[in-house]
Amino acid sequence: TTVIRVIMYRDEIDKKWEAILDKPVKHLVEVVKLLQPTREGTSAIMDVWDRQWLNDKMERTRPAEASMFMASFRLECSDIADALKDSGVAGCYIEPRSSDGRSPDPAFRVIWLNKYDKQGAMIASQSTAVWTCIVRSGGRFGLRVSIDNAQKVHEQHKPMTPFLTSDQVLTYHVGPIPHGSNRSALNKLFQSWSWQARPCQPKSRTPDGKGVVWECQAICKPPFEVYQLEHADVLITEVQKKPFKPAALRPNIQASAKTMAFLKASDSP
Repeated sequence: TTVIRVIMYRDEIDKKWEAILDKPVKHLVEVVKLLQPTREGTSAIMDVWDRQWLNDKMERTRPAEASMFMASFRLECSDIADALKDSGVAGCYIEPRSSDGRSPDPAFRVIWLNKYDKQGAMIASQSTAVWTCIVRSGGRFGLRVSIDNAQKVHEQHKPMTPFLTSDQVLTYHVGPIPHGSNRSALNKLFQSWSWQARPCQPKSRTPDGKGVVWECQAICKPPFEVYQLEHADVLITEVQKKPFKPAALRPNIQASAKTMAFLKASDSP
């Protein structure tokens, strides 16, 4: 079986939004070829779950006010690469998921395209020699590729941005960086340090006013933690991820008030 998530965007569909509010899953089946029954009348859909109406901020909202609708499907099929080429047709984007549906399929990777609209993403897909399909997340567009071709496609469409070979990235604060430095200058600086890192955004000024602290991502630690430049010594500090705190377990005992009071008073499990 294969699990996919289908996301339908309100601003791309060819029907009025009010016409699909009652039966959004039925509309998805009508427009997405992968979900349609075969000529024999058999359907590959085994299960449908996680139906959500979302706004532009990916927050749940009322259906009439939503900007998108998404649902997860489990299908009785194995290879959906050819079917993924239809992603984006009629405003419906197909995302392959893991077998439990909780995370993206690790066999694929998304190369996000900076400042591209849908037309630009389609042209980028057509100009790529290897297999790709269009991806959309809110107002961002990109190309989904197989994990083996990810670096090749990244270097074709984003040659000025370093490619990180893993999604398990580390976050660092680097500074002080001289005022007025841009991402291109930082990329050249990191290359001179033999550090494969990607500058993200400036975070704050340093207290002494000698420069700016930049947030960067990398898949490995830098060769050194301090580098000496003309204006100051640049310190690289790893940003520790916040530890995951599991939600407190609620008591699942169902009993009368008298029994509950007895259980609280005693030390027996």
